[in-house]
Amino acid sequence: MCLVRKFKISEVKTISKKQFVYLIFAVGLIAIVLNYYVYKSENLDSKESLVALAFVESSHSYSSLVSENWAQSGFALKMISECNVEDSSQNYSCVLRYLNNIKKTVDALNTKLIVIGEGKFPSLILRAIDEAKLFRTVSALVFLQSDVMPELPEEVDLPKILLISSANDSQESILINRRFAAQIRAEKNWSWFSMLIDESSQGLLNHRALPLMVLYLADKKVELSYELEFDAELMKQNPLNNNAEYFEIEEAIGEYPVDDLLLRTIKAFLHHEPYLIKQWPLKKYKAFDLLKYRALLPTEKQGRYVTFANRKGHRFYLDLNRYGRYQPELVVALDDDENLYHLTSFYRTKRYYSWEEGGPDENTLYAESLGAFIHFRKLLPAKYELPYLQYSSILFSSIEFTDKDPYADLKNLTLPTFRVLTMNCIPCHSVGEVGGAAHHVEFRTGAPSPGFAQPLTTYSQEVLSEFFYNQVATANLIGVNPNFVDRPVADELITWLSQQ
Repeated sequence: MCLVRKFKISEVKTISKKQFVYLIFAVGLIAIVLNYYVYKSENLDSKESLVALAFVESSHSYSSLVSENWAQSGFALKMISECNVEDSSQNYSCVLRYLNNIKKTVDALNTKLIVIGEGKFPSLILRAIDEAKLFRTVSALVFLQSDVMPELPEEVDLPKILLISSANDSQESILINRRFAAQIRAEKNWSWFSMLIDESSQGLLNHRALPLMVLYLADKKVELSYELEFDAELMKQNPLNNNAEYFEIEEAIGEYPVDDLLLRTIKAFLHHEPYLIKQWPLKKYKAFDLLKYRALLPTEKQGRYVTFANRKGHRFYLDLNRYGRYQPELVVALDDDENLYHLTSFYRTKRYYSWEEGGPDENTLYAESLGAFIHFRKLLPAKYELPYLQYSSILFSSIEFTDKDPYADLKNLTLPTFRVLTMNCIPCHSVGEVGGAAHHVEFRTGAPSPGFAQPLTTYSQEVLSEFFYNQVATANLIGVNPNFVDRPVADELITWLSQQ
């Protein structure tokens, strides 16, 4: 008995051109993954490979080195531009077919699959993954420069989602990414929104930092400096703190259009990364009115002077007989963002103190947040100007009103020296019963770091002289900005402090 069935040529089924393309793609992907096991990298163990499948609008816009850049981080990158056609339904069908074809390959091999989409593709990818039930197959999603707000699938545990905008993108595109990231987190899923400077103008997929970010996303090892930076970026997404306490006093909250002074304060805070301001439309803001709040308190607590402190240990005092006419308030929301701890920058220092060795290690990073910050709805005269950025991340619990003048014992100083002492020194250092004890804030825990600002009267004459007369060198020892003081003022301060 013959076990081999004879057949006619006419019985052989032909396949369409599209089917042939997808067959070639599937075979090619298997080849990439199998060859990839040979690739040796400290980021890749012998049991698992990393494959990035990128739906792009045009592969020609990317450098020929893009795959090599990804390979250096341990990824096999496959770019797909065939799905970018004019017919939107064909776009979706194409994405769906590619993802269905890859599923068997990923399931058969121990592979972490990262799916990347730029422009129109993020919304198509989410829809296709939901329809094909591939959320367990895909380890992470990366959405670049989305131009359409995707719809979140209902009642699905999403993979990690990284959303990237370019600093050169339109504000509309940036807002889509930031708001979608916030929506994902609101649904108790994981998201990370970030902005990159596309220095090469060759597309974000070609950005040297992107494979490292995706590697971090895939829970793989990255260099410590990158790990700290990425950890810090994620802390901005889910800050340790918020402004919720202010909103509990509804009578003191008002909504107003963004003015030039407010815009100037925000730009000053973001001066190292000015493009980040594009994350907010900056059309309106909400503020906590200090005078309205005072009026809500019992009569005996409605004092002339307001005192408050921030999370970095600074303490501030305002005479409301002087500043009240300019409508003082604390800004607690920008547009739709009611947690201004999203506005956080990070920094390092070299030492705890200028006069002795010893400082933070390479794992230490400090946070500087805007939080609730001071603002005046009427422009202050030059003589009343404040260092606005110091008056940030104000603690609601610290706000108090008193009739006792906190600066009563300082009135014998000349006006320039009094102003420097009250504006520049006392917010950080205490003098007698007034002043702060400033410190750095550890970004992971929010805990104070060693290196507290000491009471001014406890510093030695030598330390004070270095601080006042050699500001640049002293500040460089610690790794902070110098606090310049004119020589006559420095002379008077040192003499006065020696007598306290």
